[in-house]
Parts: sequence; C-alpha cells; structure tokens
Amino acid sequence: MREIMKILVLGDLHKDLPKDIKIAKKVDLILTTGDYRFVPKPLSRFQIRNLKKIVDLTNKGMTWEEALYKLVGKRKILKYRKIGRTNWEWQIRELAKYKKPVISTWGNTDIHNTEALVKEAKEFKNYRFPVNKIVKFNGYNIFVKVPWHHDFPEKPDKRIFARLKKTKNLIILTHYPPYGILDEVKGKKTGQRFYRKIIDEAKPLLFICGHIHEGQGMKKHKKTLVLNAGNVKSGRAVLIELPKLRARFLKI
Repeated sequence: MREIMKILVLGDLHKDLPKDIKIAKKVDLILTTGDYRFVPKPLSRFQIRNLKKIVDLTNKGMTWEEALYKLVGKRKILKYRKIGRTNWEWQIRELAKYKKPVISTWGNTDIHNTEALVKEAKEFKNYRFPVNKIVKFNGYNIFVKVPWHHDFPEKPDKRIFARLKKTKNLIILTHYPPYGILDEVKGKKTGQRFYRKIIDEAKPLLFICGHIHEGQGMKKHKKTLVLNAGNVKSGRAVLIELPKLRARFLKI
C-alpha cells in the first residue's frame, strides 16, 4: 500500500504570499499556479468591465496585449506592466525556505519576464519551473504547462497531447482553467478548449489551475478532479492527499 503523499497547492500569488504558512512544513510537495507579479487595480478593473470587447478583438486576430493597447493606449499599458513587475522575487525565496520541493508554472502576468523567474528559482535546489515537461515525483507524473503567450486561445500542441494520452498517474499543473469548468467571469466561459480536450481524452487524475479567481473551487469531471486554486489573497490554499485523491481548501 502506498504511503499518503500530501501536496499543498497555492493559487495565483500576485505578491500576496503569506510569510508563514504552517502547513507548508508538513507536506511532501508544494505546487503553485504562477502570477508572481500583479495587475494594478485600474487595469484589472478595466479588463473585467471590458472583457467582452477584449475577447471580441482577440477573436478578430488581435493578441490580448494588442487589444489592450487599442482600448487603453500602449503607453498606459506599458506603465501598468512596469508597476506589476516590481518586487516579486521574495516570494520564490519565501517558498524555498520551507525546504520542500516546489514545482511552479508561470502566469499571464509573468509572461514578459519568465527568464528572471527561472533565474531566481535556480538559486534554490528545491525550486523548479519545468517548461512543458513531465516531472516524476513519488510515482506520479506532473506535467507543467506554461502559457505560450499573453494571448487567447492557447495553441494546441499535438506532440504534447499524444504524450499525455499515454501517461499514467498524470497530474497537470497550469495557469489557465479548462473551457467550461471553473472558468466563468460574469457568466462568460473563458477557459482553454485545448485543456478541456486534454481532460476529456488524456483523463488525468488532477488538473490544477488558477487565473480565474472567481472560479476558485473544485469539480469532478469524468475521471478528473479539476481544481481552481484561485489566488492566495483569498486566504485559502488546497491540501491534496494521494493516492486516495482527497482535496480540501484550508486557511493559510
């Protein structure tokens, strides 16, 4: 019989990581859904209010960033991005101090400075950003999918898909949610169709995501437990126990 493995899942960080997470000292592995940086409130409010306009422009071929340039102005957007990139490194150091293996993806707010994230993590032997790779851990295969760009939708990758379909004991860690599962903003589905296809056909044990904070929660879809960890500012994280696949939100 397998020993119980405990995993702590932290949602989007946005520079809100608590300084002392007691449960982190008692788990075997820490996972996080990225977004080490934050989006300044004026830009965040604008994106929520104008989500339909932004998505309509992306459907016409614009990137998410280009849509924001058109609607807000490039100079203002670049100013917001600069503010959001400051003072985030301490979160990597904070998580590394628990001396537990940390596996992380990055989020859409990190997309313009991923090299800096990876460089900072390399200072610690227990911290990893495996880019679109499978990490073997205690008999489980953790596939870490990073956002390919600050765009929607995510591009399908046939080679990745074929490999995942053959992988047993599969856990997927990414930033964006799958389409139609814990992905709604004001009644609008915003998830990735490619991820939904992976869930439907590769049938992972767990699909872990964040990004849509309003979607924080968990839901069983066929054979997969989909878990939207939301953001740490909510004061909650997820504790997972394997092999029995128990998961619950707890205060941090």
